[in-house]
Amino acid sequence: ISGVMLSTVMGNPVEVRPLFISKANTAAQIILVAVILGQLALKASWDQISQPLIIIVAILTVASAMAYLVTGLRHMADDDEKTG
Repeated sequence: ISGVMLSTVMGNPVEVRPLFISKANTAAQIILVAVILGQLALKASWDQISQPLIIIVAILTVASAMAYLVTGLRHMADDDEKTG
């Protein structure tokens, strides 16, 4: 969000488009929340499901953040080439 705001203030607005990795991340997060809530509601232990999901969500979250960072940096570099 800060990067988009900074880019807009600098006169180089970013077209925000969701990336596939972010959609996969959101789906994994929703599944994880459903599993955790199911565990709590049923007073069950689904550690064989929830533990791998936590790792998957963590990996997808980092990958998504990195993908957006790379996209943002490319956007800024493209603008520098146009103006420089």
